[in-house]
Amino acid sequence: MDWSATALSYLAGVTVRSLGLVVVALAGVAVLRVRTAAARHAVWTVTVAGMMLLAVLEPVMPSLPLRVLGAAPPEQTILLPAVDGLPASGALTGGIPAAAPENLPAMTWRQAAIWIYLAGAAIFLLRLAMGYVLTARLVWASLPVVDGPVDELYEASWITVPLTVGWLRPRILLPTGWRNWEAAKLRAVMVHEQTHVRRGDWAVALLAGVNRCIFWFHPAAWWLERQLAGLAEQACDDAALLEIGQREDYAQALLDMAAAVKSGEGRLVWEAMAMAKASEVRMRIERILDETRQIPSGVSRLRWAALVACSLPLIYVASALQLAPALAQQPVATQTAPSARPDFAGMETYVAAHPDDLSVRGTLIRDYYLYSIKQPRLNHIFWMIQNHPESDLTGLNSVGISPRSSALNDANDYQMASSLWRTQVSLHSGDAHVLANAARFFGQQGGEPDEAERLLLAARLLEPNNAYTQQLARLYGNAFIMNAGDPAYPTGPGNPSFAAKAKSELEASTDGQLLSQVGSMLTAIGRNPGPFGAGVDLAAHPALADLVTFGNQLVERSQRFGMLAARSVAPPRPQDISPLPRVSSPTVISRVMPVYPPAARAIQLSADMYLTVTIGTDGRVKDASVDVGHPMLRDAAIEAVKQWVFAPVMQNGIPTAAIARVVVPFRLDGSDGPLVSPNLQQQSATGEPRPATPQRIRVGGNVQKAKLQSSVDPVYPQAARDAGIEGTVELSIVIAKDGTVKEMSVVDGHPLLAAAAQQAVGRWVYAPTLLNGDPVEVVTIVSVPFKQ
Repeated sequence: MDWSATALSYLAGVTVRSLGLVVVALAGVAVLRVRTAAARHAVWTVTVAGMMLLAVLEPVMPSLPLRVLGAAPPEQTILLPAVDGLPASGALTGGIPAAAPENLPAMTWRQAAIWIYLAGAAIFLLRLAMGYVLTARLVWASLPVVDGPVDELYEASWITVPLTVGWLRPRILLPTGWRNWEAAKLRAVMVHEQTHVRRGDWAVALLAGVNRCIFWFHPAAWWLERQLAGLAEQACDDAALLEIGQREDYAQALLDMAAAVKSGEGRLVWEAMAMAKASEVRMRIERILDETRQIPSGVSRLRWAALVACSLPLIYVASALQLAPALAQQPVATQTAPSARPDFAGMETYVAAHPDDLSVRGTLIRDYYLYSIKQPRLNHIFWMIQNHPESDLTGLNSVGISPRSSALNDANDYQMASSLWRTQVSLHSGDAHVLANAARFFGQQGGEPDEAERLLLAARLLEPNNAYTQQLARLYGNAFIMNAGDPAYPTGPGNPSFAAKAKSELEASTDGQLLSQVGSMLTAIGRNPGPFGAGVDLAAHPALADLVTFGNQLVERSQRFGMLAARSVAPPRPQDISPLPRVSSPTVISRVMPVYPPAARAIQLSADMYLTVTIGTDGRVKDASVDVGHPMLRDAAIEAVKQWVFAPVMQNGIPTAAIARVVVPFRLDGSDGPLVSPNLQQQSATGEPRPATPQRIRVGGNVQKAKLQSSVDPVYPQAARDAGIEGTVELSIVIAKDGTVKEMSVVDGHPLLAAAAQQAVGRWVYAPTLLNGDPVEVVTIVSVPFKQ
């Protein structure tokens, strides 16, 4: 990840915000007519502290969008800055493996700018540190004045004027020869320096110095430091005049200090709270001798508290405010974009503050697809590969980076994504989800099917999951169909060598699940409807007809080896052969709720998982398997149910093992009430008990298609047309009891096409599905073809 882009964006944001803070403070001083040096010094002290706070709060504060920018017209492309550390060019320089493209620049201008900033900050911080080291040496070399007027008085031979150093343990340093001063002069000096101590001016000067080192490029930081130094002297002059009352004596003491500075003969003149600086003496003497000027008092604690109380909301707003485009009426949708333009700036601000909210990031990527906004979309996909390779959303969106150059991405973008995925595979070689997502990327049309096959085989060894088998079956099936030249999608090139290899492997395979799924995919060619469109005339396409024949052979072979052959199931033991009694409603003593998988939460997946459990004689679960449910929730449901405890099942008064069916609910709102309760009993119209009607059932796509009453054809994205992208999008949808589509998630397909498919399917309406006379929700798969 290119840290320089993030750092540069951060510096720019803090610079603009701090400048705004200074401007508001200046306006406040002018409007309120703040004239006294002490009051203005207090205002600029709070402003410097605010600049320092902004540097800390800006990246962590929740954003406050302010819609003041004009909304861009729909056809205009919004140019946004790099996202989460990714440069606008799409090049990544941090954490990239050696396989990254060789034509990437060695150092971007952003990196050069950051190095220049760091070098400047280091130089100024070193200069500041050296100054305070020398000050510490001065203090160490000074001698305490035993008979002095105050305890913190010291004498130093290295200085020519009085000065004050330190905060928690302040010291007033006087030059040698101070004992020869007149009493009036000594009193003026002591009152002035003690006022510095009382006000804590040394600490304020140190704060301003650090702020100037951090913001050395910011004119406001330099201006604030100079203002604070001058105002501190003026405020001490005023306090000393109030106590002494003799303007001429004080002015003469100041003039003597200025003369001592000029005749110092090489001795050091320290900058820390020195009483006299030649550049300011004339102005200060004029103020002191101005009889018309009323000498003000200092800032009381109550006024300090009021100033801080008023400043904190301002600092909060300055650190959290985000400018966003104003909402405006959008024109009627065209074939390239939805009707309401998304709030890109608002979503970018949210994602920057909540980077791991993959649901919003996925929505942002989808909308960038629909509006043909290239670079921010690529940056987000790269970020997801690097930070969340295990997420299904990452696997889906990365498929949108095609091996073929187009308006959506070029070959370098694909190589970048390929390098990132190879790195993640190396780092997470034991994570089946990461391997499967990488395989999804490499297995796309024109990609690297051999690498995808290797990753899927490894994922299935790590975690026997039917979803990985389906993905491998789809990889093989698509290879066969594209190589045969499916007339529905003639643009894609085939891969004869991989297709021949896959066919040989399947002919020798004893994996019943894989054989069945590849065979079912191939036999669907030519049927209406099928996963590849409206069907194909096999008589006119002998190559596809051969595939259908091969598919039938695979289905027959799968029946010979059994559907569970891929799970390497051990032979049953004799005691397992005899059937166990089945219990319809076991009593649950202790229930553990499942841990929601992050990937499922990211796509807002809610579902009920039906499991068959084996209850031991002690009431504990000995085995559990999923009958119906989403594959992403399978492992979490099994893990939770294995911790349940039931009341022992009794037969003739003796505890016995039994089999029961349970349901595990997954709810985004955290509720624990299942949508389906198979153990409850309901009363029929005749008063007889009957099984409860499930609230959600799963129905095959072809069966549910017959209930479709109203459909909307998807709008083919122009960007997909221009890039020659075709194919079928498979969506898993939940149909509500009233027949509307309430939930959906992408199972397979190009993300650009998937976005268009989701927009269309979300408006479909089905006839309500009744079970036992009651409406139920339906989970099904729909296929949405896109063909130019």
